[in-house]
Amino acid sequence: MKRKTHERLKRQIREHLGGVAKLPKKWRDFIDAVNASYHQGDEDRAMVEMSLEAASQELLRRNTHLTRDIRERTVAQQSLKENEARFRALADSAPVLIWMSGPHGPCTYVNKTWLDFTGRPVESEVGDGWKEGLHSEDREAFESVFENAFRTQERFTLEARLRRGDGEYRWIWMTGVPRTTPDGGFQGFIGTGVDITERRQSEKDLHLSESRLRRQNLSLMELAGSKSLQRGEDLDAAFREISEVSARTLEVDRVGIWFLEGNADRFRCFDLFEQSRHRHVSGKVVQVSESPEHFKALKEERVIAAHEAASDPRTRELMEKHLKPVGAVSALFAPIRMDGQLVGVLSFSHVGSPRTWTPDEQQFVGSLSDLVALVVEAHERRWAEEALLKSEERFQLVARATNDAVWDWDLATDTVWCNQAVNALFGYDQKEIGKDGAWWKSLIHPEDKVRVLEDLEAILSGKRDLWSGEYRLRKADNTYAFVLDRACVLRNPEGKAVRLIRATTDLSERKIMESRMLQSEKLSAMGQLAAGVAHEINNPLGVILGFSQAVLRRLPETDPFEKPLKSIEREAIRCKLLVQDLLTFSRTSSAGQELMNLNESVEGALSLVLAQSKMSKVEVRRSLAENLPPILGNPNQIQQVIINLANNAIDAMPKGGVLMVKTELLVDLASAWVCLKVCDTGTGIPSEILPRIFDPFFTTKPVGKGTGLGLSLVYEIVKKHGGMMDVQSRPGSTEFCVKIPVRAGTEKERKK
Repeated sequence: MKRKTHERLKRQIREHLGGVAKLPKKWRDFIDAVNASYHQGDEDRAMVEMSLEAASQELLRRNTHLTRDIRERTVAQQSLKENEARFRALADSAPVLIWMSGPHGPCTYVNKTWLDFTGRPVESEVGDGWKEGLHSEDREAFESVFENAFRTQERFTLEARLRRGDGEYRWIWMTGVPRTTPDGGFQGFIGTGVDITERRQSEKDLHLSESRLRRQNLSLMELAGSKSLQRGEDLDAAFREISEVSARTLEVDRVGIWFLEGNADRFRCFDLFEQSRHRHVSGKVVQVSESPEHFKALKEERVIAAHEAASDPRTRELMEKHLKPVGAVSALFAPIRMDGQLVGVLSFSHVGSPRTWTPDEQQFVGSLSDLVALVVEAHERRWAEEALLKSEERFQLVARATNDAVWDWDLATDTVWCNQAVNALFGYDQKEIGKDGAWWKSLIHPEDKVRVLEDLEAILSGKRDLWSGEYRLRKADNTYAFVLDRACVLRNPEGKAVRLIRATTDLSERKIMESRMLQSEKLSAMGQLAAGVAHEINNPLGVILGFSQAVLRRLPETDPFEKPLKSIEREAIRCKLLVQDLLTFSRTSSAGQELMNLNESVEGALSLVLAQSKMSKVEVRRSLAENLPPILGNPNQIQQVIINLANNAIDAMPKGGVLMVKTELLVDLASAWVCLKVCDTGTGIPSEILPRIFDPFFTTKPVGKGTGLGLSLVYEIVKKHGGMMDVQSRPGSTEFCVKIPVRAGTEKERKK
């Protein structure tokens, strides 16, 4: 295909030849060849230009990448330098010791805080130089942990002593964390060190404080249980005991008990115990005028704690004449107050180097001064109130002191410690006993809780340190015991209650005996009244009954006065029965007693109530123990007891039910009893009237159906036979239990 003439060739032909048409053929062939070469040259040049353009673009692209890589590398290097500078600035300003190591162990970096702590230049610390500051006793253990950490490449912690710049060894808690490269390669450790010397000392102080508190508690309990202190009989013995126990507890050399004499112008020493010599002296006198500032402080402060007696203005006056001669450098003084007035002081002298008295020690001596005041008050009260014969109750309290439940309640931590008597009195074992105040509060009877807790809050927030009260406390078997609680509040120097020590006595047996004694007194008085009333009524009643019966025999049945006279006769007979009950109630005694078999009395009594039980649709059952030993009693009265209890049971089952009568033998370590139980399935006795059922003339039956003397008569008969009665009742079940003692010798008497 013929190519179009190249533009440049056209221009040349026009300039030099004038046109192609005029040329011969061979020139035209030449021109075609030249045209082809021109076109080929254009194509070659275009290819070269294209190659150059592509090469230029590639070079430009590579140059751009290279420029970016160089820029990024420059930025990264700058960032690395900035990060390292920031890390060093942060590490140097950190309040903890910071260090770094290489992968093989030697230290490569320590921060400024480290250098300030050790007081050495960085050249002395890097590498293994820092180990020179380790305490010799800790070095072996430290290096063992350090080497193991580099071997396992795992995080580690340890405690060791490191020498500070001033030469003092401080406890440092070291932590090391592995450093790794992005691909996981181990680069060494970075770690911190924290000075924990104060923390370890605090832990040690806390342990010592707890130990002191425990020792003080035991000492207070020892003194509280002391018979000589409780009785207040021998003040000298009580003072010797207090001074010895307190000197041993506080670990001081001298303890003195002083009291004001005369016109409160001098202190006389009633007991001064020197522990180093283990001797007691007394009689020394100190004039108040010798130390007016000290006396003023005693009147104003709860405790004077002189850590350095020579410089303390409250004790400086005593130094030359009284403290320095015996080597005392620190002293404690606890004023003794009675009725708010200063009457004496407890003194404690420490020999050796100056001693800082802890708050718990100050509180302890304050409690001791209160105890001394109580001992003195007890002594004075004993001598002043002999006519009141209070000693019997105190003797009983002292005799049972070791049986009381003792509670020590730390109000600050809400923890409670108690002795083994809590188990003996209330049945709780150590696993069941709560360790906080809430557990004790949960045991108080709901009806008593508000009153007891209000009293408790009053003494905790007030100025009174002693409290006593009675309430009901739940036992492990869910029954309630009547208790007498006595509490002593211990306060800190600011007057805040910090501990409550309580002693709890079980009053249940005493309450039962008081109730029985009251019932006996009521029955005795009612018996005397009943006898007098019965005798006064019996004579006119006999006349009324006699005349009414005589008139009835003479009147025909159609006489209009017959019915009124029969009513008079019926009511007179009912009154006669009431009089007989009154006489029986007033005359119950042990007269006419003989050896008898309880089972035979039961059978005889049940035969008399059988008809009534059938009419009331009551099934009578019996469970009589075989081979019951005989009892000494009045058969008629015992049968009366059974009949009265059975009739009451039948009346309690208006819709029918079951009457069960049981006999059995009960034997304990001290005695043996024949027991009669009368049980019914009736309505039960309401709890609010249960305490009154044995009261004379008390009845819940309709008017005209009962006299209210049945159970009173039963109670009186059982009491005259030396027995006891108990009743348990709930809806659907009531059980009366009568226990008659099996007297020693009855078997021999029966054989005779």
